[in-house]
Parts: sequence; C-alpha cells; structure tokens
Amino acid sequence: MAVSFGTPARVAGGIDVPVHVEGADRIGAARLVFHIPSDGIASATITPTHSTPDWLTLDAWTGGTLSLGMIGVMQARPALAPLPTGLDFVMHLGLVGAPGDDSKVALAESEFSGTDGVLLVTDFGSPVVRLGAGYRSWWTRRGPIRSRPVPPSG
Repeated sequence: MAVSFGTPARVAGGIDVPVHVEGADRIGAARLVFHIPSDGIASATITPTHSTPDWLTLDAWTGGTLSLGMIGVMQARPALAPLPTGLDFVMHLGLVGAPGDDSKVALAESEFSGTDGVLLVTDFGSPVVRLGAGYRSWWTRRGPIRSRPVPPSG
C-alpha cells in the first residue's frame, strides 16, 4: 500500500493536487489526514477522480487539516473480475491569497483496516508535495494578475 501525490495544478479559484492510494484491493476502510498550510488557503476538499461505486468517501476540512474517510462497500462482481488496485482523488485547495513559497501539503496521519476489518500496520513515511512548484504568481489586492514558469536555476 502507498499514498502519493501528483503535480499540483493551478485551476480557477485554487490549486488541484492529485492523490493516489495504491493497494485499494486490500483495504476495507481507511482514514487519511493531510496537513494543509493555512497561509493563503481558504478551503480544502478531496473527492474521487472517477465515480467509485465500491467506495463511500467523506471529507472534512478544519483550518489546516483535511481528513478523508474511505469505507469499502464491496459490490457483487463476477468471480474473475479483479478489484481495482488503486484509487485516484483530487484535492482542491481554494485560495484567498498567494500560498507561501515553501507551502506544502503532507500526509500527517493514516489508519487502514483490511477487508476483514483487522487494523493494518502501515508506515508511509511523510509523503509531501510543494504547492506551486515551478510557478511564481504576482498578486494584487484583487488577486493574481499573471503566472509564469520559473526557469530552473543552475
């Protein structure tokens, strides 16, 4: 099992961060807690990228922390049909200002249980992704006026 982040992308009103959970075929339920920087972030949500009838997902945002709950609701399927091994989510961060240059999203806590309900011992380390990697925005009192790629140094 693994939790990983994709490359953040600027979208209207915020930043979208792809999140991938690998090993979903061995998970019965899970709780993931992400640390979100409070500088410039007004809201945060996380939703499945695609409709997933095998999973019930819930999210909760409380300033600086985004929690994701996942419960497997196994549907009847043909005996030879494999379960998907990965789940993809998109974390949307609503902006009210420019996030700091060193702003990061990190997996702060995780709890998993197997399909039999037994608690799984996991250690993912601390997956982290920097927001705005490779981009710098110029802000005025009314919001961003333009973004442009920052050339690599060195």
